[in-house]
Amino acid sequence: MEQAKHIPGGDVRKAALGLLLLVTAMVMLLVAGTGTARADQSVSVDNDGSAEADTGGNVAVGNASHNEADNHQDADAESDDGDAVAVNSGGALNHSDGTATIETGDAHAAGVVSKTSVDQESHSSGSFDLSDQSVEVDNDGEAEADTGDNVAVGNASHNDADNDQDADAESDDGDAVAVNSGGAANYSDGTAHIETGDAHAAGVVSETSVDQESDSSGSFNLSDQSVEVDNDGEAEADTGDNVAIGNASDNDADNDQDADAESDDGDAVASNFGGAANFSDGTAHIETGDATAVGVAAATFVNQVSESDDGDDDDDKDDHKRGDKDRDRDHDKRGDKDRDRDHDKRGDKDRDHDFDFDFDFGFNLSDQSVEVDNDGEAEADTGDNVAVGNASDNDADTTTRTLMPKATTVTPSPPTSAVRPTSRTGLLTSRDR
Repeated sequence: MEQAKHIPGGDVRKAALGLLLLVTAMVMLLVAGTGTARADQSVSVDNDGSAEADTGGNVAVGNASHNEADNHQDADAESDDGDAVAVNSGGALNHSDGTATIETGDAHAAGVVSKTSVDQESHSSGSFDLSDQSVEVDNDGEAEADTGDNVAVGNASHNDADNDQDADAESDDGDAVAVNSGGAANYSDGTAHIETGDAHAAGVVSETSVDQESDSSGSFNLSDQSVEVDNDGEAEADTGDNVAIGNASDNDADNDQDADAESDDGDAVASNFGGAANFSDGTAHIETGDATAVGVAAATFVNQVSESDDGDDDDDKDDHKRGDKDRDRDHDKRGDKDRDRDHDKRGDKDRDHDFDFDFDFGFNLSDQSVEVDNDGEAEADTGDNVAVGNASDNDADTTTRTLMPKATTVTPSPPTSAVRPTSRTGLLTSRDR
């Protein structure tokens, strides 16, 4: 039966003392900084932008004229011995037309367009690596692109046509004829066309790349790595809110006719031919482009590496390479004298025991954190458009008076209607002014 080996108390005290010295050295390294890497690396990137692109907000009016056409005629015929004839022929006429066209270009707006690349490296050959690596990227952008809010009015004219005719025929011995022929008319037309370009808005367009590397060839790696990326974007694209009105004119046509025929000994004829009319037409067209809004378009790439190497692996490998031959050579060099001195100190029993204190350890207590916050708000609008072909205000009035106190023949007046005068005698025409 093999007896248990006894470790002398002196050797235990030596081992405890060696361990105490090792801990003390480690603390001194922490306090004094010897063999310790404590460099901090910090990067802060802050991009704040606001952009606005606007090709809208346009107003186009094709015709905003004020037109007035007045026709006043007075015919008076009188005969003591024969026929009396009084004739009025004419009219009042307005021609009004207009075209309004709005075509906007594209609008592009970007609050922040950024590309951020950060590379942080920490290398320590001492016992401790206490370096901290931090990266903070903050992108705050606001963008607005607008090609809308346009107003186009083809015809916004004010037209007034007045026809006033008075015919008076009187005969003592013959026929009496009083005739009014004419009318009042407004011809109004308009075209409005709106075509907007595309609107593109982006609050934040960012690309962020972060590479953090911390390695220690010592025993302790206590470095911290943190990455914080914050993208906050707001975008609004608008191609709508357009108003197109083809015809918004104000038209007023008045026809006033008075015929008076009187004969003591013959035929009396009084007649009114005419009317008041408004002819109004209009076309409106709205065509909006595309609206694209992006609050945040972000690409983020993060690479974090933290390594710790105590360096003992290489030492162990060297010990194996040395082999038994190297150890024997060391023994020979020590010589007999050294061995005798060791024997005296250790004693015969102590020579049989060999103590090797090898502390083989490594600690990696690094903290790694990544925080990415993307907050985006986008609004795209192509609506809220109003297109009106004809919004005109038209008023037509006809007043006729026929007086034949001794008439034998009466020619009835035609009904009030939209009649365009066929005779241009005494015609007054008012174009756009």
